[in-house]
Amino acid sequence: MEPTGIGIVTDSTAYLEQDVLQKHDISVASLLVNYENLSFREAEMVNSEYYDRLRKSMTLPTTSQPSLGELLKVYQELNHKYASLFSIHISSRLSGTVAAAEAASGMLPQQDIIVFDSFSTTMGLGFQVLEAARAAQAGRSKTEILRLLEWLRENIRVLFMVGSLEYLRRGGRIGGARALLGSFLEIKPLLHLNEGRIEVLDKVRTRPRAIKRMLEVIEQDLTGRPPGEIVALHVDALEEGNRLAECVRQKYPEYEISLSAVGPVIGSHVGPDSVGVAYYPQVPLSLFD
Repeated sequence: MEPTGIGIVTDSTAYLEQDVLQKHDISVASLLVNYENLSFREAEMVNSEYYDRLRKSMTLPTTSQPSLGELLKVYQELNHKYASLFSIHISSRLSGTVAAAEAASGMLPQQDIIVFDSFSTTMGLGFQVLEAARAAQAGRSKTEILRLLEWLRENIRVLFMVGSLEYLRRGGRIGGARALLGSFLEIKPLLHLNEGRIEVLDKVRTRPRAIKRMLEVIEQDLTGRPPGEIVALHVDALEEGNRLAECVRQKYPEYEISLSAVGPVIGSHVGPDSVGVAYYPQVPLSLFD
C-alpha cells in the first residue's frame, strides 16, 4: 500500500502533552540535556525532579540538538506511512536542531521531507506544529501548509519574564552586560522572541508591573484581531503561572486559556520561576483560497 498524506515531526521543546501528540499523530525527536558528563533525553525527564536539581546546582547544564540517529529513526519510521513530512523545529538561532534535521533529511533523498524553522520555541513552536497537524488531517496540500506555517511564524508572539537573569547570562542567550545591568538596578525585563532570538522588549521595576505590561502588549497585538489561541507558560512556577493565566482569562473570558509547563532544555536557559505567554490571532481563511 502506497503511503499517503502528510506527517508532522517536531522536537521536545514544543512541550505538547502526550495525548495531544497521539491525537494528531505528531512524532517527536528529543533534545538532550548534558549534565555532569551524562546526556539525558529531555522527553524522558521529570520536570519537578530536574528543576529541584537545577536550583541546587552550581553547574549550569548544557543542551544539545537531537542526534542524527534519532532524527533518522523518526523519519524512517514514518516513511511507509506518509508521502511527505513537515519537520518543524525550535529556532535555528537558539539551537542546532534545524541543521541536524536538514542533515538527516539529506541522508534520506528518497523521502519528501520539508524542514521548517519555526523561529520560536515552547508553545510558539507548539502552535505551529498543532496548526500544521490539523491542516494535514483536514487534507490540506503541502503548499497550503507551508503558507500557513509562514503566516504563523510571522504572527505568533512569545513574551516572558525570568525569575533571574543569571541563567540567560551564563547560558549566553542574552548579552552579559544587559544581564548585569538588570541585576544591579533590580530591573525586571520583559523579554520576547524576535526573529528567533531572545531580546528585551521592555524594562520595568517589579514582577507585577512586568505582568501588567505583558497584558498591555497582548491587548495591543490583538486589537481588532480575535485571538486564535493564548497559552500561559511557566518554568517550575505553577502558582504564578496560574495567576498569569487567570489575568489573561479576565481580559479574554470567552476563550479557554490553558497553562503549559516548560521543560528542561528551555528551562535551563531561562531558569526556574520564569513565566510567560504565547499567542496568535485567528488564522485568516484567505490563506487557503
